[in-house]
Amino acid sequence: MPTINCLPDRCSIEVSESDTILDAMIADEIPHTHVCGGNAYCSTCRIMILEGSHHCSPPTSAEKALAKKLDFPVHIRLACQTRVSGDVAIRRLILNNDDIDIVENQLSTGSMGNQRSVGVLRARIRGVTNFDEVNFPYDIIYVMSRYFHRMNKVIGQYGGVIDNYTSWRLTALFGTEESDRDPERAVWAGLDMLQSVRELNADLAQLSYHPLNVSIGIHYGPVVLVPVCAGDSQRMTALGSAIEVVGRIEEKK
Repeated sequence: MPTINCLPDRCSIEVSESDTILDAMIADEIPHTHVCGGNAYCSTCRIMILEGSHHCSPPTSAEKALAKKLDFPVHIRLACQTRVSGDVAIRRLILNNDDIDIVENQLSTGSMGNQRSVGVLRARIRGVTNFDEVNFPYDIIYVMSRYFHRMNKVIGQYGGVIDNYTSWRLTALFGTEESDRDPERAVWAGLDMLQSVRELNADLAQLSYHPLNVSIGIHYGPVVLVPVCAGDSQRMTALGSAIEVVGRIEEKK
């Protein structure tokens, strides 16, 4: 009989070719999560095939539909739909209630994150080391609220999504959804942001505020998009070398 080597349980079990991996795990009293009862609705029985993928049965139509919705890579399978004809090594991916909460969010939003190439724009206000020390809170709020409002507006016009704000910096992503001309849109947004800052500075000068000095770095490259807010598929952060490259470009300015 074929053998399943299972992590993180560090155990091996035998399985009949007529049984699914989930059937075999339950029969051997391994706590394999299966919220929907093994009907390919919830994906909580998902596993990673570490070795022996050629011994796994082809995905069923139900598994294909769920894998397409969640953009599973080929080595992520549903234990409730997968049978084996030879030895395999797997890893259980859903281990506790936190994992189940994440899966439910993925199903509700239709996204579990992915890797893609995006335009990354990072804007930084320079020369503000003591900005919060020499201005009253009202003045800080007045100036920065208008700055962020303008930057949000321009980035949104070019289809960008603001990834995060950190002190005097903001990072925006172009291409988190299926789109084209992402690098160009990031550059156009950056040029319009600089123009918008010049217009803002003209307004600030009339009120005797110091002008804002903004530098912008842009890069295009592969990142991993990771959801950060349950129930909101638009709230993602980007991780990868493209983000770091923007940081290095910006520091050299």
